[in-house]
Amino acid sequence: AAEAWYASMIGASLPATATTYNTLINAQAEGGDADAARQWFRRLGEAAVRADAITYNSLIKVSAAAGDLAGAEACFEEMCRAAIAPDIHCYGTFINGYAQLSGPSAPGAGWGSPAADGDLTESPTAAAERWFARMESAGIRATTIQYNQLLAALWKAGPARRADAEALFRRMVASGEAPTPTTLRTLGGLLGRVAVSRLCRELGVDESALCERLRAATTARAGPTAFPRLQSATAVAPDGVRGLCCLAALP
Repeated sequence: AAEAWYASMIGASLPATATTYNTLINAQAEGGDADAARQWFRRLGEAAVRADAITYNSLIKVSAAAGDLAGAEACFEEMCRAAIAPDIHCYGTFINGYAQLSGPSAPGAGWGSPAADGDLTESPTAAAERWFARMESAGIRATTIQYNQLLAALWKAGPARRADAEALFRRMVASGEAPTPTTLRTLGGLLGRVAVSRLCRELGVDESALCERLRAATTARAGPTAFPRLQSATAVAPDGVRGLCCLAALP
């Protein structure tokens, strides 16, 4: 369909612009076809059309979604050489991409994620941290989304990263970024619900309010029967851990 649309446009003597190619590249990216997206990128170059941030973001996104983080990084470096500034969404794609690969396994060349110094033994969690730091070095302030992505990478790395996860959460709150139910559930996976509840009280984070917000949103989507487990959990939970028990009871 994309080829036919492009051919009809060219047949009508309409010029193909960056927007044209971005539409085609993004369509392939949304469909998860990395090869087709790269093919349209090559055709953009052959047509002497200058790529922009949207072009590169689409390529990086589809490569990351396919698990080809090394290819996504190569695309990022090409973007920088073209003097196109990456935005927060671009960095977030890498943080989240490596977070999805993170796990308790030991680092090894099989991860396929080259570090900044060329070390092929970099773990996915370390790579997520590297991209978070690189984003901040570029002067881009992390939002709740990027903090949650990095917390997920630390969570998947296992108990050894508990202190780092707590430090990141403290930094998130200090920066003024508001935690979400996802933040607390992820942190709870590492620290435990009671420890997170105590940490929230120390930092002035109202986890019960977050639970209520999630309750309202889920009830609007699925109706009041979505919370039988939540209701029984909050009925027996001590006040200090009611919010986290509520979150843990969610499916």
